[in-house]
Amino acid sequence: AGQCESVVASDLSYSLYFSLISQSEAGLSLSDLVPTRWSKLKTTGAEALAAATVSREGGTYTLRGILLDIHSEDVIFEKSYSGTEDQLRKIAHEFSDDIVSSLTGERGIFTTRIAYTRRGHTSSSIRICDYDGFNDAAAVGNGSINISSFWGSSGEVYFTSYINEKPEIVSLVSGSLRPLVKSGSLQVGGEFSPDGGTLAFTMNVDGNTDIYILDIPSGALKRVTSSYSIECSPSWSPSGGEIAFTSDRGGGPQIYVSSADGSNARQITFTGSYNTSPAWSPRGDRILFVGMQGGLFQIFSVSPSGENQRQLTAVGDNEDPSWSPDGLHIVFSSNRSGTDKIYTMNFDGTFIREIISSPGSVMPAWSK
Repeated sequence: AGQCESVVASDLSYSLYFSLISQSEAGLSLSDLVPTRWSKLKTTGAEALAAATVSREGGTYTLRGILLDIHSEDVIFEKSYSGTEDQLRKIAHEFSDDIVSSLTGERGIFTTRIAYTRRGHTSSSIRICDYDGFNDAAAVGNGSINISSFWGSSGEVYFTSYINEKPEIVSLVSGSLRPLVKSGSLQVGGEFSPDGGTLAFTMNVDGNTDIYILDIPSGALKRVTSSYSIECSPSWSPSGGEIAFTSDRGGGPQIYVSSADGSNARQITFTGSYNTSPAWSPRGDRILFVGMQGGLFQIFSVSPSGENQRQLTAVGDNEDPSWSPDGLHIVFSSNRSGTDKIYTMNFDGTFIREIISSPGSVMPAWSK
């Protein structure tokens, strides 16, 4: 029970939606809930109250959670969550997700996961952890180089692998790697459209690196940039109507936004000579990117119109930003402690915390 309480409190605090009052601070006990003593609950000053009990029967643990609206004196929901002992964190995260959804109308992020690359001496593996860094485990370790993971709409992981000698985007199906595209000498930097039906990625054909889109149902492949410069790192707008990408068509790499078919391209970064790795917020209002500042890579955000640019990091090299599904948090890699590790921060650069401490951890991607 104590572990579940700690997980839920951490989740809700992390969400940015709530200010929490602990049970001891509120001066409450379970006897105040059965029967519900509304008058005492109102003295806490809280708007809502979440409570839970954990019981065990054999190898199954059950968390019984309740969420109360103190002002209206209503039960918002009452629900049970079950699992084994090693699933206690998961069922606590599920309770947290339901609390966020019920009180805000927004989907919780606490059962989401983060995929990332762990570099070794001669190879690199794809690993997956919970949003808070727990339950970290290898997903792909085949002795080859595996990088640049990204998520499908149904929770499947895709990445670029060198296992067939050339870098190609693959998915893991029944224990084997299945290439998505069979042409080109390099495939990297993939991202699925919001509806999951189209993949935008970078591919090199005949020495020219451009952005392509793959229609998943039909398998039709279309080139959307066609200059002699390098175009890479596509990221979809939440509407699916536009993409942000990196191009050096003006000299050095800068961030551009265009229609999904590559038309109407416009440059949106002008400060600094090296800007790359755009990531469009699920809320649509900001685009993250990595820029060179004082000889180090830092993470910035900018509006899709190119206005109101903000620097979010300042210590060490910080790269590979990826948004949480709610657009309120960012996962990234940084060598601020001397070696590459995985961190998260709020959308405005505050509350930076280390979630993966193993050296060589880079290229994180938050699930949808």
